[in-house]
This record gives sequence, structure tokens and C-alpha cells, in this order.
Amino acid sequence: MKIISKMLKLLPVFLLVLGLTGCGDDDELNMGPGVQTTTVVDVALDNDLNILAAALISADLVTTLEGTGPFTVFGPTDTAFQNLLDSNPAWNGLEDIDPSLLRNVLLNHVIIGSNISSSDLVTAGEGYAITAGVGPNESNLSLYYNTSNGVIINGSTEVTNADNEATNGVVHIVNEVILPPTIATFATANPALENLVSALALADTGDSPTVPWISTVSSSEAGPLTVFAPTNDAFADLLMELDPSGMTGLGDLDPGLVDTVLTLHVLTSNTRSTGLSSGTLTTLGGNVTLDANNLTITDANGRVSNIIVSLVDIQGANGVVHVIDKVVLPELEMSNNIIDVAIANDFIILAQALTLVEDQTENDLVSLLQSDGPFTVFAPSDQAFQDLLDSNDEWSALTDIPIDVLTNVLLNHVIVGAEVMAEDLIQAGSGYTNTTAIGPDEANLSLYYNVVNDVVQLNGGSSSAVGANVTTPNVGADNGVIHVIDKILLPPTVVDFALANPALTNLVAALGAADGQDPSPELTPTLSGTGPFTVFAPTDGAFADLLQELEVDGLGDLDAALVEDVLLMHVVADNVRSSELSTGAVPVLGGSVQLDANALTIEDPNGRESNIVIELVDIQGANGVVHVIDRVILPEL
Repeated sequence: MKIISKMLKLLPVFLLVLGLTGCGDDDELNMGPGVQTTTVVDVALDNDLNILAAALISADLVTTLEGTGPFTVFGPTDTAFQNLLDSNPAWNGLEDIDPSLLRNVLLNHVIIGSNISSSDLVTAGEGYAITAGVGPNESNLSLYYNTSNGVIINGSTEVTNADNEATNGVVHIVNEVILPPTIATFATANPALENLVSALALADTGDSPTVPWISTVSSSEAGPLTVFAPTNDAFADLLMELDPSGMTGLGDLDPGLVDTVLTLHVLTSNTRSTGLSSGTLTTLGGNVTLDANNLTITDANGRVSNIIVSLVDIQGANGVVHVIDKVVLPELEMSNNIIDVAIANDFIILAQALTLVEDQTENDLVSLLQSDGPFTVFAPSDQAFQDLLDSNDEWSALTDIPIDVLTNVLLNHVIVGAEVMAEDLIQAGSGYTNTTAIGPDEANLSLYYNVVNDVVQLNGGSSSAVGANVTTPNVGADNGVIHVIDKILLPPTVVDFALANPALTNLVAALGAADGQDPSPELTPTLSGTGPFTVFAPTDGAFADLLQELEVDGLGDLDAALVEDVLLMHVVADNVRSSELSTGAVPVLGGSVQLDANALTIEDPNGRESNIVIELVDIQGANGVVHVIDRVILPEL
């Protein structure tokens, strides 16, 4: 689902000094008694705008437009006037049109006080000007122009012959009669308000909209109204606010909710910017707070919308529009769960990933993290997600990652049933906990943590291929805690756990020594592969005892082939958790050992006994499980 979003160009508005407050008679409209050699009326006649000339005579506006001006006149062709007459069965001629309506329609084609050329309009690109037509409270009507595809007035009227100059102004010939615009005219004409139009249409599809929105804002008989009109960007920001995944479009919202939201943008009066006063502002949908000095509106949730100062007082026949940069919302039931906190802290890609998984799988991650908890969530920054995407040439977006892979990666960042604070981890120093990610036989993956220079590291820290550092700890939520991390926690292998834990350094060194043979047995790549494996991992102390037992100074003094044989005695080709260990012979890659499941001991072919460290069993990786032991197992010597 795409969110419609276009940048609003805040172009200068033509602030044309009209020198009038109404248009009651010729004296008020006449800018002076000077004699003009070629007036805009003459230009109209020279261009065969005969019905326009007749209309000006009928409305008693000829003398006005023969004044000094300057005037900018949009002159409809005879065909345009005939189309207007044909639009109403009661209009057979100009005399059938109500004189006051005809006069106002004609004045809506006249800008007094400026000689505006087509190049002026093209340079501006788009904007609003003020005509001599009047709307509610005798306020002069606005006119919207856009030059992205020719010069278009109020969304439909095209200038077909521009810059016909007169001594008192200029005439631009147009292909339609420009009727007094409504609020709907301005909303549909300006591409920066497309989302507002979509919202109005969506609200109309509800069971019982507050008003028939489209017909109300389209009717010149409705109102008068004041509409605070959110830009496209304002609606796009709202959708991201409601769903940071970016996967919700305006059309996905409940029409009833949209109806309620729209009512908060409407006043039942024609209130221009000069009439706005600080304090409570009563909208169709309830009260909001207005700051007339700063031109801001604050909704019931404390969210502030700015009234865009260059886009106020867009006057229509049925009301006035002021453009705002944020959608006003009704009072919302506020929550502060893990998802809310993630959104508030701009974890945009994390939110997108969680939503993607919830939409495409049966794993309700978003709903889970909105429930009671408690949860501990290690939240990767947006940059961490981007680094993950950059690490694979086939991944340019989250949707390129296989959904099962993305799901398990996200689950590897969540601890269910505990709110683990950074202080808890620092006090413990190091250890293992379980995430909700899944490994072989549906066993939950383990997570190793330790502390280096007061920084909590996970699965070996950010220098590890699968680990991360906590950069911002203890971001509180009502149902748990978030710790911000700088990398994605990828599901670890049994080798990753060996690399992460400083107490298994000698095991890593032994793997390196064995793999140093030519040809290499490639134990490390094998144990980093799919598995599954069970690894009985000797501690550094166990290796130190072995070196003393064999009377050598270091692993380098041992034959690499012997080291390989030793290591193979510690690997079972299966994922065997502690609860599944059974007394008797256990086949390992290097032969067989005897296991006592009650005492948790392993006896090698030499009768030497190793103890499985009960606090360090079931360290579950993506390709197997690790049980730590206190003595190295040897092949038969």
C-alpha cells in the first residue's frame, strides 16, 4: 500500500491591494478617471469576446474596466459563455441570469491593481490571487493558478490566448467561464491537497457521516465554513504516525474515524485569519486550542499544527480555507507499550519489519508486544537495519529478505516474561538468556551477554558477525523495556557462542590449530554450517588442565592432527538438549563416550571423567546446542 505524498510548494501568494472592501457600484471599482486609449474592454472586443462585452454592459461594469486600473482580466470566449448558458435550462440568454450573480461571476474574472502577465504566472508556478468577486462577509474571492501544464485557473479553466495588452491592463482569453469557487474547487485544483479530497470521499462512504462531505464543500449554497486544510504531507505524516511501517494507506483507515477527524478541521463560520483569536476554538467536532499570535492549533493530544502563513484566507463562495501542516486528531486513548515507545523513538524500519511479519505470517509480533508482557526488546537502530540490507546484494528492502528469516531475526531480539534492565546485566557481568527465536527442534535460541568497559555486549558485541552493543539502555515502556543496539542480532551458531564467550577462548584456538593442517579438516566452517550439532565445550580452565596433564606449554606444542581428534570427541551430530541426554554410550564424531545423565558426567575411552557444568547447559544456537564441560575429552591414547 502506498501512502500518497507530494511536497507542498510554499509559493508567494499575490497579495494584491484592492483598495476596497466590497463591490457595490462602479465608483467603488473605478481606480481613477484617466482616459485610456486601448482599454481591456477594447481588447475584449478586438478578440471577438462579444458575449463578454454584452455581459459587462448588462452588469454595468464597462465604465469600471475603462478606468486606469491596472486590471488583469480573464476573458471567456463566446463558446465558453454559450456553454454556461447551456448548463442551465432556464438560461436562454444573459438576461435570464440573476443580475447579482452575473455581476459577481464577471468580477471573479478581474484582478484589480496588478497587470499580471502569463510569464509572471509561469515564473511563480502556482499560487493564489485575489479577484474582485465577493464571497461571505463581502470577502474577495481567491483564484488558484497552476502552470505545470499551461496556465490553468481553479483546476479546469485554461488560458488559450495570453497577454493581450491594453493601456490599463492585460486580457488573458480563457476557454471557460470562471464561476465563483467553492472550498471543493480549491481542494481539487491544488495537487498538494489531494489527500484531503481522498479523506472527504472516504468519510462519505461511512455508515453515517456527520455531513455529506463532498456535496457540502462543493455547494456554493452551503456554509459559510472555515476549513483548516491539511497538506498531502500532513496526511502522509499522520499515516506514519499511526503505522510507522508505511504499509497503511489513507484508504485503509476506518471511514468513521476519518469523519471524526475531518470535523475537527471545520468551523461553521467564514473566519478569516484576521478574525482568529487565541483560546478555545469550537470546531464541528469539538474544541481545539488556537494561538493566534503563532498561528498554531493544538489538539486534545497536545499535538501542534501550524497554520501556514502564506496559505491563509483562500476565499471561496461557501467559506475560507487555511492550510495547515499537521492533521488535527480527536483525543486518543494513549498507551505506552513496547510498540508505542518504538514508534515514539523513531524505530521506523523496526516497526516496518514487525508489521511485515505480522501481515505475512501467523506470528503476531506487533500484537504480542502490545500485550501485558513483560518484555525485554533489543531494538536495532534504522542504521543497523540498513547495514543488514547492505550486507546482501540481493536485499534492497525488507521485502527482499525471506519472511521466515526476517521473522526469526526479529524474534531473536525479544525476551518474553522478563523486564531485564541494563543494571541487571551489568551486575551479573556475563551469562545467557533465551530469546523467542527458534533453532533446531523448535528450541528457543540463547543470547550471551557480557560487559566490557561498562558497555553491555550481546553475542560478542558489535565486532562480532552476529552481535551488537547496547547504545541506549533502559528505554521504559508500560509492558517492559527497550535497549537500543547498533547492529542486528543474527541467529548465532555454536561457533559464534564460542567466539563470544571469553571463557571459551582456548576452544576457539584449538579449532584454529586443527584447521591449520594441510589439507584443512575445516572444523570451524563445518560447525558454522547447518548442523545440527551438540558440542561439549571445554572451558579455558579445562584446556589449561589438559596442557598440564600432557606436560606441554601450549596448544601449539600439540600435533594438529591430535587436536583435531580431540575436538571430534566433543561433537554429536544431533541437537541433544540436557533433558534429552540419556545414560549410556553416546556416539561422537571421533568415536564414542559414556554418559551418566543423572550425574551429568562424560567418561572418555581412557576412563577420564568430565563434568557437564549444570549452569551452562542448553546454550542453543541456530545450528545446534552447547553444553560446557570442565575437562577435555580425549580419544583413546
